Amino acid sequence: MKNTMKRVITLALVLMMIAGLTVTAYATEENTEAQPANTTSFVIQKELTAYNPDGSSVHAPSIRYSYSIAPGSAGNEITDQAGVKVETYAGITGAEITESVSWSPADMLNASPEGTANFKDITIDLSKVAFPRAGVYRYAITETVEEGAYEAAGVTDGSISSVRYLDVYVNDAGIYGFILMSDNVNVTGATAKTEGFVSATAGSGDKLSADSYYTFNVTISKEVKNDAYIKNTHHQFPFTVSFKNDSITAPVQLSVSPSEHAKQEALAAGVINELRANPTIADGASVTYTGIPSGTMVSVSETNDITGATYGVISSGADTNVQGDDEYQMLFSNETSKDAVLNAQAHGTQNINKTIAFTNTLLVISPTGVVLRVAPYVLMLGVGLVLLVIARKRRLAREA
Repeated sequence: MKNTMKRVITLALVLMMIAGLTVTAYATEENTEAQPANTTSFVIQKELTAYNPDGSSVHAPSIRYSYSIAPGSAGNEITDQAGVKVETYAGITGAEITESVSWSPADMLNASPEGTANFKDITIDLSKVAFPRAGVYRYAITETVEEGAYEAAGVTDGSISSVRYLDVYVNDAGIYGFILMSDNVNVTGATAKTEGFVSATAGSGDKLSADSYYTFNVTISKEVKNDAYIKNTHHQFPFTVSFKNDSITAPVQLSVSPSEHAKQEALAAGVINELRANPTIADGASVTYTGIPSGTMVSVSETNDITGATYGVISSGADTNVQGDDEYQMLFSNETSKDAVLNAQAHGTQNINKTIAFTNTLLVISPTGVVLRVAPYVLMLGVGLVLLVIARKRRLAREA
């Protein structure tokens, strides 16, 4: 019985050893064949830097970026930290990339006076690539923008190159890493890396700029003087606001913020030259328009809708007043009072928030006739003078 058990145990061990050798041989044989990548995708980023002097969030411009990926060059030297050196292989066909990334007015951008980075992801898919051997494989990723798209969107093209170079690191188990660079160069530990089409450091140490969107804000405020009734009733004077920027032809959208005793409906996205706003603003109130693209001219006019009232009006804070004179009168109901023009052509950090303040002062009318309660006294005085003259003439006649 014991001999039988020994034979069974011995046979089991032999079978286990044979099975182990078979698995090892099979794995070794499989690893000699081309293996698909174990890592299927990478994510890199596209940056759009937004500027606003008030640090307000702004609606994004309308712009689209397209991407393609292709095999890069072979023969670039790669040196790791341990001093091991290899040369790049040209990338293997089959890599795919997110075809396009778009921003539109439906997107909100974080912004600040110094510029705030906003990102969208770009996916590189390597699931269909079969790498024939271990090594480093180089790809070239190209970003393209339709001709005229930057100007149409009001976006400033950054100093970052439109081509990125991707090195994919492969061993016998598949992909185990990647790096992204702005230049097609040999790679050492000191080589500048990047995370996509984002801000990076150039070889000189200077920081490269990403694509940028510059905006500013305009506030229209109202003050009424010498008219307590209009102030107390919070009467809202009607205004017309228009925007002009011939360069920007893609849709834009502005945010609006009316204070208490002011009204302004939300503005839909549209071509900026066609945007019109019609706020109504009472004494002490204001309306702010946020996220106006840099270089836009803002025109503001106020209408007097108080029948029979005459106001002297002064505007301040505008860069240019069309009439060339800040002070004028609104004489009749529905007569346009003023066209104060904000001319904001400065770019970048030169842009500052603008406030155009309108001050309406009621002009008090002077008496145009004899006040009735004074008339009797004036009449009595006149009669007295006449009698005095007659009496003097009679005295003179007697003396003669």
